[in-house]
Amino acid sequence: MPNTFEITITTPPIISNPQGKSSTTFVINQQFYGVCGTSVSNLNSGVVVSTNDYEEVDLGNGQTPGTLLNFTTNGGANFSSFSNKGPLNGGFTISGDSSWKLPDPNNTFIGLGGRDMRGRVVPVATLLAAPSTTYNIFPKVVYYISTGSAVEGEIVDIASFGNVQLVDFSSSTYNSQTFIHQNDGTYSPVSQLAAKAHKLRSLALEKIIQSRNIELGSKNGGSSGCLVKEDLLAKKLQEAFLKLIHGLDLDA
Repeated sequence: MPNTFEITITTPPIISNPQGKSSTTFVINQQFYGVCGTSVSNLNSGVVVSTNDYEEVDLGNGQTPGTLLNFTTNGGANFSSFSNKGPLNGGFTISGDSSWKLPDPNNTFIGLGGRDMRGRVVPVATLLAAPSTTYNIFPKVVYYISTGSAVEGEIVDIASFGNVQLVDFSSSTYNSQTFIHQNDGTYSPVSQLAAKAHKLRSLALEKIIQSRNIELGSKNGGSSGCLVKEDLLAKKLQEAFLKLIHGLDLDA
């Protein structure tokens, strides 16, 4: 897909935990969409684009063809129809009619879409569409982590954000990846075992702190001189988790 531009999607909130650290989780929906629209400006870095129309698409799987979307500008940029006549291997097709001409003052675009953190379908990668042209699009489950300032839907130049971490699921056997944002702005990958251990440790510490606060409150005049059975069991389980976690090699 030539002349493709990367577009920002919603950034989830950053959550602090009792250990003074903070984290944020990106949840990525694997459903892909064909998107189309127009832009008041040419598709360059800093331009904000929005979706006029979108359709859920299936990717070809080697036996069943992917989705074919027929695109037109009659009545505004939209997909007039669709069928299962797209490519066989890992892609879908957008085929434009002759309802517009170049040069195009509306900067008509097509591309790949996905759902943002609010559940809205937004452009992820776009390109200017030429009339009477067919585009085969092959999505890659490759993403980038970075800090910076941008508006939702704004086309961005990845290189302008400084330190950027590539997150590649195309060759990964896991459906999640964890990175530590270091003080110098770089990113360090965390192994799956270490990521799970850190999460368990955080949950265990939080539960133990809660249990001890309840126990202390009971000793200082609470209605009961001991923890309720469920809290005692939870405390024992969390302490057992801690013993297990401390024995793990977190750098593995």
